[in-house]
Amino acid sequence: MDKEESTEELVRKFEEMLKNEGHYFFDEDMYLDVAEHYISNDMPESALEVCKTGLDVFPLSMEISIIYTQILLTLGKAEKSLEVLENLENIHPNQPDIALIKSTAHCYLGHFERAISVLKTSIESAENKEDFYFNMGLAYQSWDKFSLAIDVYKKTILLDNTHEGAIFELAYCLEELDRLEEGITFYKELIDKDPYSYVSWYNLGDIYHKAMRYSEAVEAFDYAITIKDDYEDAHFYMGTAFMNLKDYDNARKAFLRTLELEDEDPNADTLCHIGASYEKQENYEKAIQYYRKAITADDEWHEAWYGAGVCLDAAGKWFDALQFVQKAKQLDDENPLYWTSQAHLDYKIGNILSSLASYEKASELDPFNPKIWLDWSFIYYEQGNYEEAISVIETALAETPDNAEFMYRIVAYLMEAGKYKQAFEYLETVLAIDYDGHIQLYEFFTDLEVQKALFKIIEQYKSE
Repeated sequence: MDKEESTEELVRKFEEMLKNEGHYFFDEDMYLDVAEHYISNDMPESALEVCKTGLDVFPLSMEISIIYTQILLTLGKAEKSLEVLENLENIHPNQPDIALIKSTAHCYLGHFERAISVLKTSIESAENKEDFYFNMGLAYQSWDKFSLAIDVYKKTILLDNTHEGAIFELAYCLEELDRLEEGITFYKELIDKDPYSYVSWYNLGDIYHKAMRYSEAVEAFDYAITIKDDYEDAHFYMGTAFMNLKDYDNARKAFLRTLELEDEDPNADTLCHIGASYEKQENYEKAIQYYRKAITADDEWHEAWYGAGVCLDAAGKWFDALQFVQKAKQLDDENPLYWTSQAHLDYKIGNILSSLASYEKASELDPFNPKIWLDWSFIYYEQGNYEEAISVIETALAETPDNAEFMYRIVAYLMEAGKYKQAFEYLETVLAIDYDGHIQLYEFFTDLEVQKALFKIIEQYKSE
């Protein structure tokens, strides 16, 4: 019987025992196996029941107690977890695992100083010091003490340069404090000590990428790949750096290499990026092929649904595009980009009311995106509903009062509505903010006489 089958049989026996109050013999490892099964299947309440039953039989088991306290934390029962840990510590003093979980429990309760104190007290006797430094960093970070977090994350990485958690959180904290250059220096020092550390080269590339120094990021990722050709993440992020450099051919090559290295089924994210590289070169047919492959790999990958919709839109297939965009929005209905895209497509096929409603929702989700307000108001303008068009832009101006584009737009709408006094008041204000922007008014008024009148007013302001 293989391990999976054995665990399934244990789970069946355990559930039967609970249901019928049967009596099966379970040793300590069996309880641990059943608990791990429930945890891996996202069934924490069931795992908790296993641990409680196991502790009734083996009350001094540290392994079962440790899992029990971790599940309690998962379920938001930090105080109960601490209570169990305190008792466990009396039975098993100086155990590093207990200290680590205690610190996490204190963090859950907002007791950051206590969490750090627990870790500092235990770190000297611990073999896995990197885990203690990492948890200390998490505590400082949760406490908004990013500088101190950076210091201990660096200590973690010096002990284990492959510690993914510390690497990720260090980059986050450096970015938060606008200290990415410090991260570059740190990884260069590590590379000076060990030039063949592909992990250090990769992390240097990651920091360059965050600093938007994409050419240097590509170079660093390339070193990582030269040392370890099958380094999947390095190929992938080199691809994203190439995308930012608008080098779509090399981006696609990097993503295709990533795809080759993926052990399991094709990754939806990688397929989606390949699709995007084709999309950027306006090869919509190939792009759609890869977006569809991404959807096959993971039908909840909303970026792929959206990408296919964008390509179909570009190909003039608006009805088909709308179906894909609607699916993307269904999967992520707080994404303003999807609402805006649906609004645009509804407008294209004549669903005006639906388009207006989608623009309104998009404006709520992303009120500082001027294109949403301008496109939304323009539909009202085009329908001859100048009052609503004006109202939309007035709301936009309430969000961003000094936006010159909004001011010029409301000038146009007010003039069309015959409200010249208000229009010229806005015009006088916006000319002082962005004089050259007045050229956009001529796009609204093709009548030569109106253009002449506008030109005279604008020139008069300039001469003043």
